[in-house]
Amino acid sequence: MNYYATIPAPATLRELADTLADKYDLELPLVDLFYWGERKSLDEIRGASDIGASQVDGVTCEHYAFRQEGADWQVWIQQGDYPLPRKLVIRTTTDPARPQYTATLAWNLAPSYDDTAFTFVPPKDAKRITLVEARATATH
Repeated sequence: MNYYATIPAPATLRELADTLADKYDLELPLVDLFYWGERKSLDEIRGASDIGASQVDGVTCEHYAFRQEGADWQVWIQQGDYPLPRKLVIRTTTDPARPQYTATLAWNLAPSYDDTAFTFVPPKDAKRITLVEARATATH
């Protein structure tokens, strides 16, 4: 849509996810990945199954399926020394159309980059907008 906004970023992606949710009522895609293993995320899961080994793009993964309020989801975790998520499928169960999102992930474990990779330069014709804190707008 050619709009952008910036805010000071906290030290970690997890802290950024919390800040965006708490202050601006914004949710990052696949945000649940940042909370795995915490009591909060475990309390929301109503059912889980280990489906077994399967392949994602030629990589052997362990396939898991989960059920929680409003969504059924599956994740494929790479087997071996680097247990990275390789595929994620999320199906919304509260919508009669049962929309589904699928992401297949590829990982570069030896990236090459310099500091410019972390400097945001907006496109020439992009328009900057200001994010307003959700609580500030809710009180007016």
